[in-house]
Amino acid sequence: MLELSNIDTFYGESHILHQVSLAVHDKQRVAVLGRNGAGKSTLLKSIMNAGTTVKGSVKWRGRDVSKLKAYQRARDGIALVPEDRRIYNHMTVQENVAIARQGVSRSVAMTEARAILGSIEMLSTLGERMGGALSGGQQQMLAVARGLAAKPELILLDEPTEGLAPVIVENMAADIISRCDANQIALLLCEQNIWFARKCTSHVYVIDSGRIVFDGSWEQFAEKPEIAERYLAV
Repeated sequence: MLELSNIDTFYGESHILHQVSLAVHDKQRVAVLGRNGAGKSTLLKSIMNAGTTVKGSVKWRGRDVSKLKAYQRARDGIALVPEDRRIYNHMTVQENVAIARQGVSRSVAMTEARAILGSIEMLSTLGERMGGALSGGQQQMLAVARGLAAKPELILLDEPTEGLAPVIVENMAADIISRCDANQIALLLCEQNIWFARKCTSHVYVIDSGRIVFDGSWEQFAEKPEIAERYLAV
């Protein structure tokens, strides 16, 4: 489905990602673990062509999309939920979800905002509340709901658990798993929270200083505790 081969990414003259290769298969859920500054957000921006200069191959459903703009990749079935959420505080929860229509092809039959919200426990009763009146966890799930509304084939999540209480993280994991399963959506999750990442995914990469240093199953990750100690311990 998504295949990155030997990606080098730059901000101006700053070289951030170095020869990164990874894949997300149809309906697969994949995690990328790494410390702050390891290159996780840059990786997702590279996939979307969102403000970076990228060298290497980006293939989506077998087709090279390296020359497609960010909005074209979104309309082709990739949704990015950024780390900063970008909730519209002056709009209701329902309106925040409905605005996803602006980023997808008019031929896509989007899921109704009420239906999306009704399927997410954290948001089911909050449709008329203003976006700025939500808690951090509710805003994060609203950002996820907006991504899901476009019926993507792949959703990219950037640090969704940052700053959230453990009980909110547990609820978020359950909601994300159920929505991906119900809609047959693949997931690429960039995270520092190992518990959350393992709960939501079946395959894991570890990134450090812009390079992939581990690629395998969670079972293989557990067999190499030195990986977490060296690259993920704070």
